[in-house]
Amino acid sequence: LSNNVSFAANSVLGAAGSGDLTFQGAYADLGASARTLTISNARVAVANSFTGVVELTKAGPGALALSGVNALGGLKLQSGDLRLEGGSTKILGAPAVVIGNTLGGDAALLIQGGSLAYSSNSTFFVGSGAGVTGTVIVAEGGALYLTNRSGLFTSSSTVFGEGGGFGSLIVSGGVVRTERTSDAGKLFVGGRQFSPGSGQMLIYGGSVDLSEALYVGHTDSTGLVLIAGGTLTVTNMAVLPAGVDYAKIGSGSGGMGTMVISNGGRFVSDLVAVGFPGTGLLLVSEGGTLELKRNNYLKLGIGGGTGAISNLHGGTIRFTTNAPDTSYTSANAFMSDSTLEFQGVDAAALNENAVVNFAHQGQNTLRLNSATNAAIAYAFTNGGRFAVLELAGVNPSWQGPSLLIGAGGELRISNATAGVNATLTNAGTIRAVNAHVTYSSPVVLGGGYLSDPSTNTFLSNLTVTSSGYLQGGAGDRFVFQRDLILQSTNTTQFDLSTAAIQFSSGSATNHVLNLTGGGATDLGSNWISVAQLATNFAVGRLTLSSGNSLQITGGAANAFYIGMLDLNGLGTNDLRDVLDLDVNLYYDPNAIGNEYLDGLIYDYAEWNGALIPLAIPEPSVFLALGAGLFLLALGRSRKRKD
Repeated sequence: LSNNVSFAANSVLGAAGSGDLTFQGAYADLGASARTLTISNARVAVANSFTGVVELTKAGPGALALSGVNALGGLKLQSGDLRLEGGSTKILGAPAVVIGNTLGGDAALLIQGGSLAYSSNSTFFVGSGAGVTGTVIVAEGGALYLTNRSGLFTSSSTVFGEGGGFGSLIVSGGVVRTERTSDAGKLFVGGRQFSPGSGQMLIYGGSVDLSEALYVGHTDSTGLVLIAGGTLTVTNMAVLPAGVDYAKIGSGSGGMGTMVISNGGRFVSDLVAVGFPGTGLLLVSEGGTLELKRNNYLKLGIGGGTGAISNLHGGTIRFTTNAPDTSYTSANAFMSDSTLEFQGVDAAALNENAVVNFAHQGQNTLRLNSATNAAIAYAFTNGGRFAVLELAGVNPSWQGPSLLIGAGGELRISNATAGVNATLTNAGTIRAVNAHVTYSSPVVLGGGYLSDPSTNTFLSNLTVTSSGYLQGGAGDRFVFQRDLILQSTNTTQFDLSTAAIQFSSGSATNHVLNLTGGGATDLGSNWISVAQLATNFAVGRLTLSSGNSLQITGGAANAFYIGMLDLNGLGTNDLRDVLDLDVNLYYDPNAIGNEYLDGLIYDYAEWNGALIPLAIPEPSVFLALGAGLFLLALGRSRKRKD
């Protein structure tokens, strides 16, 4: 129908026949009186403007589709579908909006594109009345705005399921936002004051932003919130008092509320109460995140209620203050194979109730995300409260007198410039991924250190014991401002054959690489490259910063193999001044950067070892020369480092 149309009375569309009816005129007008449109069995579409001064009641099992710029004085959806397929729809009148209010009628509001904005003090009901089912679906590209919300919660709230009805909000990529100008209103999922019901909020993507309280499972009602993608935010805005509990799960006597956060979903709130005073369960799992902002209030079982929280299998609970305001015990708070995170704080209290009152099992992670802990001695071990310490974000750091990464434990630094300010003993694994990490105190490595690729700086000594190992490849740097004591005999796991080590200025400029007791063995020079010597503790590049010197020492059987020797622009005339070789140091004459060495052997009287190129054959013609060098070496007095 291409003409403009005005409805002067209630109308029935699609009573006979089948197919769609589309109004393509500039407008369809309901007039100045309340109108009921009954859509019997077809889809009726209004392509352009749809207006009405007062309330529209949509009845019948068919669908009414709007895609233009629409303005209504009110809306009651008794049955069937109202589909918003584009454009914008505003409801500006005082009457309450009701989605599903007739016994036996299933009603759904589908916002498939465009937006619906309801600006009123009245209540937004979904599923209101015994046996009634109401549903609101906000798909990708759609938006629902409930604005200018003020007044008492009995007359100015958003309710999913009341009066014996069942109401649903399903968000799959769209946006839902409420904006309240007073503290009285609430969003109920399952019942409201003196009017029980059942409700659910299912979020699979997109965002739901509430500036009003969220009550899940109110008095004598049941409610479920599932966040399986996207974000639900309940924020205690500046216009609201600071003491109000703005997310209650199990929010009234006899109420049962459940919230599940999983699959990358995120729930953000200032205050969360579970079982207040009803029965509540909060489950975080499988990539879900519970994030506490501002007040960092998380309490269970208040006012005679029963509450429980579980953080399982990849879930994260995030605090954003040093000492969160929490109330739970190991009897109702549990974590397993999950993460507890502090974000953006400077002294996270790890001995407070927020941390120690969780019962635990499995491999749990403590994450400092752009954060620092309050100084404490701590151990991360398999079977302990936490097995993994993760440093992430912007300038995270650990501080304390000592830090133990025990067997089965892990220190993980990912995509961060981080610091460890504690004496560190590692019997587990240290893993640096796209990181810059600095250790300010001595480090003893009896487990593994895996760099991929990262810069790892040690301001004090690094000792690698017999079982310890370093792993790195191209782009990985290990920087030592003191000494490296390499006692490792772990030939199967140690591999720096394409990585770089550097000795640079710090608290000392004279450094020692000590191979005593380690497995770095003198295997002669008849090798093509250090790649063949990866299992003999070879290093791809050895750099000595300007103004520094290095002594390489060890036992009679030790030697050290490198690809490139980088002396920061110094030449061969400076070798005896910056190097002190007590053992042989083998280099690759074909490595880029080694041209200045001319593939020659360098051996000074002050040294007990020599600087020797690889790929030097050892035929019998050179045996006499070799024997002479050996006797000369025996005759030298061993030089000691001051």
